[in-house]
Amino acid sequence: MVRRLVLLLTLAGSLSSLALADTIVLATDGTSSVSASGKGRGQSFTTPNNGVSYDNLVFNFFEYPSGTADAWGILYLLSSPYAGSPAGLSTSTPGFIDDATASGGYFDFSPSTTLLTDTEYYFYDNLANTDDIEAGSAYLGGVRYTAQTLGDDFGPLTDSFNFELDGTSTSATPEPGTFLLMVPGLGLLLRNRFKRNQAARNQVALDRLTLLSRP
Repeated sequence: MVRRLVLLLTLAGSLSSLALADTIVLATDGTSSVSASGKGRGQSFTTPNNGVSYDNLVFNFFEYPSGTADAWGILYLLSSPYAGSPAGLSTSTPGFIDDATASGGYFDFSPSTTLLTDTEYYFYDNLANTDDIEAGSAYLGGVRYTAQTLGDDFGPLTDSFNFELDGTSTSATPEPGTFLLMVPGLGLLLRNRFKRNQAARNQVALDRLTLLSRP
């Protein structure tokens, strides 16, 4: 019984700390084409209010009209808005958290870079490209930013680029629901153990009576 109890507790602990791949934010309602030729771009976003943090971050824009993942240059992740130029971005930029270099249409950040729940963050890239980008959606968690040239300052607009942010959702402590799921199983194990012990005691008592009743 003890081994089963330990196994159940171990399994519950594993489930509570299990990292699950997740789509953090997906904004794909925009149907407009925005020329990125010679321009810098940025995007603010807000993480879900679900009580968990995220790491293993992967970000991409979407190319117009193919809808394929699109990334170029270096993308900077900041904790505050940036009003400078794309050329001025660096690891010394106020609010700097991490940066990622484009590869295969995606920006892959350091696995340890973590986003907190229900928090607004900001992406800005430092290099223009010739691709057209999908935009025009009304995303409530943020807006897009544009710099007309790499030397001009970023400015916010009222709509959003189409983009996707994926990562791994993690929880530092076991969710209350995990323990609630454990209770019935623990109760069943304890009840069965009690029944087996009671049956064994009854059998021992019966055997003693049988021996005493013999002539």
